[in-house]
Amino acid sequence: MDQAHSDFFEVYGVLQTVAERSVVDAARIYAYRLMELKQRRLGQQNSGAVAQLVRRARHDAIDAMRAELGVEGSARPLDDFNPFLGTTFEGRY
Repeated sequence: MDQAHSDFFEVYGVLQTVAERSVVDAARIYAYRLMELKQRRLGQQNSGAVAQLVRRARHDAIDAMRAELGVEGSARPLDDFNPFLGTTFEGRY
């Protein structure tokens, strides 16, 4: 996990150099929420809520990147998305 964290912030630094402001802003929110998930300054009891905000920020950052690249539409999953559809875990997700 520490390597993934380091890798993310390495890429984040590059992104701040080459991306348009909307992408940098979206990535910054994602980065700070990700840091909070690791550091838990808001408390362990809030980790679940922070994790949901991290996911939302990740999708916002991806959509900002797609827009900057001229890719139409959102990559955000549908509200009823179930990654376990068609498996024995489908009903438990």
